[in-house]
Amino acid sequence: MRIWEPPSLKKLPGNQRKDSIRRCGGRHRRGDDRYGRLRWPRIGGCLPVNRYGVPMSNTLRTFIAVPIPHLIGEWLQDIQAQLQKTASDVRWVKKANIHLTLRFIGDIAPGQVGTVARAMNRCLIGGIPFRIAARGAGVFPNLRRARVIWVGLDGNTSALAAMHAQLGSALAHDGFKPEHRPFSPHLTIGRVPGRIAPGLLRKALQPLSKMASSAFTVDRLVLYRSRLKPSGAEYSVLHTARYM
Repeated sequence: MRIWEPPSLKKLPGNQRKDSIRRCGGRHRRGDDRYGRLRWPRIGGCLPVNRYGVPMSNTLRTFIAVPIPHLIGEWLQDIQAQLQKTASDVRWVKKANIHLTLRFIGDIAPGQVGTVARAMNRCLIGGIPFRIAARGAGVFPNLRRARVIWVGLDGNTSALAAMHAQLGSALAHDGFKPEHRPFSPHLTIGRVPGRIAPGLLRKALQPLSKMASSAFTVDRLVLYRSRLKPSGAEYSVLHTARYM
């Protein structure tokens, strides 16, 4: 288990930093909870904080995504049903929870919701809606170690990439850390908790490579709050931004 110190302590001069660590009962140790989230235990009365220095007890877990129309959700359910015949040991994502994620923000303070909302609004000014479709299927990271089952996208994906870039720039302007990993748009339809034989998985995915949904219009971005529960993730809408 790695050792961690709050960012606020790292900025203090040497003597003050040591005194603060002693008052907190020593350094903090980091682990993972049952959902795979980072867990910062409370030690000696010190509250764990997120990467922006906000106490975790006062934060909202958030992400920005494109909502998926009802008819596309039903088409994705049909894909899940076909894969269930071979890949039975999979946690399938509920239709209402399937979305096209553009940016996972993480834990923010309630007061930062307005800042994120204004950044979303700015990145859509002057743009026009565009159309994409769901097409094909695959896994991350690979067939031997499959952890996520996804459906790909087709159509005006260049406009989608431009939306992602504009959103990143708007958020960075407001102080949010930029993402450095390449943008790989997809729809997550299942998560694999164990192991599936690569041959069986390849056989199940191959017939889906040429299947495509009807096209749908991307005309908005939604800021979601995510609550992780034993029954699964629960999402609620915090803000909706539309093309102006």
